[in-house]
Parts: sequence; C-alpha cells; structure tokens
Amino acid sequence: MMDNKVSVAPPNAASSFRAPWQVQGFGLTDVGRVRERNEDAFVVLPHVGLFAVADGIGGLPGGDVAARILVTAVRETLEDSDTPWSGVSLADSARRRRLLVQGVERANCEIQAEARRSSRRGMGTTFAGILMSEDQVMIAHVGDSRVYRLRGRHLELLTVDHSFVNQLLQTGVIRAEDIPGSRIPNLLARSVGAKSTITVDTRIEATASNDTYLVCTDGLHDLLKDDDIAAILSAEPDPCKAVHTLIRHANEQGGFDNITAVAVRLG
Repeated sequence: MMDNKVSVAPPNAASSFRAPWQVQGFGLTDVGRVRERNEDAFVVLPHVGLFAVADGIGGLPGGDVAARILVTAVRETLEDSDTPWSGVSLADSARRRRLLVQGVERANCEIQAEARRSSRRGMGTTFAGILMSEDQVMIAHVGDSRVYRLRGRHLELLTVDHSFVNQLLQTGVIRAEDIPGSRIPNLLARSVGAKSTITVDTRIEATASNDTYLVCTDGLHDLLKDDDIAAILSAEPDPCKAVHTLIRHANEQGGFDNITAVAVRLG
C-alpha cells in the first residue's frame, strides 16, 4: 500500500509497458494549511502505466481509509491481472477499460464492507486516474477529482465533476460567476463507497509526444485557476518540480483542503 502522507515514484522510474516515448511520473500529497488529517491518497505505478488519486469524503468518518482502500484495490487489480502490458494493442482498449473499472468496483465493495465492520456509515472517496499503454490513455473518474491534459500550451479538462454544483451549472440554474462567495455546498453527486453499485466514467484519448497529464484532487483545482495550472505545467516540464510548485501555490492560496497532484510527462 502506498503511504497516504507522501507516496511517490521517482520521475524517471522505468516502465515495462512499451510506449513510443519515455514516460515520467511523480506524485505528492500535502495536508494543506487547515486540515489536521490527510484524507487523500494516490498511486504512481509506472510499470503498468497507472497514475491516480483518491480524495476521502471530508466531514465523514473513514475518508482516509476509503481513499487508501481505493488506490490499493485499483493497483492490485491491475498488477494481479494477466494482461501483457508490454505491447498492448489498440484492440485491447476494452480489456484495459474493464480492468480499470473492475478495480474501482472492487474498491466500492471493500469500502462498503469496511463501513459495515467499523460502523463508519457513509464513508467514501473520489477517484481519478489514467492508465497508459502504447499511444493511448484510458481516463476513469468518480466524483470531483480531475484529469487535465496540457498539449502545447493548451490545458484541457478531460473529466466532468460529479457534483451537485456542476449539475446546476450544466442545467443553467446557476452561472460560474455565481459560485465564488456563494453558500452553495459543493456536495458530491457520485462517490466510491456511497452506494452498492458505482458508475465509473471512462474515455480513451490518443497521446502525443510532450503531452503532460495532471491528476489532482479538489484541494488543488479549487484554489488554482486553469491559466495558473497551465503556466506552471508549461514552465516546469519536470513532473517532480511541477507537482511541488502546484502544491506550493495552492497552499499560498490558503491550503483549505488536502492537496494531491500526480503529473505525467510524455517525452
């Protein structure tokens, strides 16, 4: 299991899956400046191309436990599979998706079981992750943790927040400019562990040389504007330096929540 406080893989960790370019990944989690406990977790698993974060639901018991269960279940599902990650073909996209989704579904069952055993009713977590192979990246997420892609100097959000605020935005009930300073609670519309079944959103994207992917919790993206994230990722091609800079800037903006970021660079 990866350490919930600081759990990293070296930026130049070797990968056993074949890709047309070098893959560098680095992750870090920080408790922030307000919270006493870190309820985030992440996994950096270069040998299968997995990079993911989980954010335990704040204000409920066992959020940190749920996040750790999730990253462990996804990691073990992929490591225990018989998928030959070296040379995975485009035709195997459906299998990669099934494995990634199965890992989240497994975690959902394990979190619910833990909640029953420990009387931690309602414990849950978000999930956002990418699974890379050859010239594709599989993206999966539940909740409001996010995946971004920087291509050139253009930052694109590749996930859609599963939150009630975002639902209000999408239906036109509120405007984006209404959110800052409002009293609208940013409650999750979907999380891992909340119900007996879980729906995991997935998508497949083609990769390109020099792409940078950022997987992060809301402790980062709630405090940094997209332009700031893009500027930092563009200025710091080294994932290790980029992650440290992103977290430092989020703390400088108040650090109101736990902050976790995983950056992946295709060289």
